[in-house]
Amino acid sequence: MPQMAPMHWIFLFIYSFTLIYIFNNLNYFIFFNKPQFSSHTSSKNIKTSWKW
Repeated sequence: MPQMAPMHWIFLFIYSFTLIYIFNNLNYFIFFNKPQFSSHTSSKNIKTSWKW
């Protein structure tokens, strides 16, 4: 196997997959739990997600 900084690619893939997973979960909770939670809490979650 060619040694082209494999650890860098591994961390990059883990970081990208975690970001996609977090954003998918945020969309899932925002769209499916909107009637359960108030709009204030949903806006708070959106603001915290934008901080990340």
